Amino acid sequence: MLTRGHLEYPQSELNKAWKKLLLNQFHDVLPGTSIQTVYEDVHQYYKEIADSCNDVIERALAALLTGGQSENVYAINTLSWTRREVVTLPNGENRVSTSQTLLDGSTVALAEAPSFGYAVIDGRTQHSQSVAASQNESGEITVENGILRAIIDAGGRVVSLKVKAASS
Repeated sequence: MLTRGHLEYPQSELNKAWKKLLLNQFHDVLPGTSIQTVYEDVHQYYKEIADSCNDVIERALAALLTGGQSENVYAINTLSWTRREVVTLPNGENRVSTSQTLLDGSTVALAEAPSFGYAVIDGRTQHSQSVAASQNESGEITVENGILRAIIDAGGRVVSLKVKAASS
């Protein structure tokens, strides 16, 4: 029973995607003996399958996590171990104290989610690690946080990367 949101099981969408997937397993497609037009169709079908399934996943997660009523951003972990990764926030949101805006305008943040679980991405659940950067007169850039210290030469090459605990 779903208590946070309601989602009708998308049987017809999944059947349609499944049938397209099975069609792409045709005996001439798999070994590569079809003509070019067939492969163009196959690539289009795979894109449609992926788009349809991703849409179903997004709707299911929205119903499960928020009932479709929340503006929170979630890091979903489908793996059997804890994941801690840099994630891109939707629409350039900057609600996390540890987020960073990239040159292309997108915003990234560090997210950690438990195995087979999720985490709300906000300033309370994410780890904060300040970063310092400096450049010396020869053009070398030093970037460091509480864990790592990296030195990048004027040509953009990493010339030193040390784990702080090990470099003492």
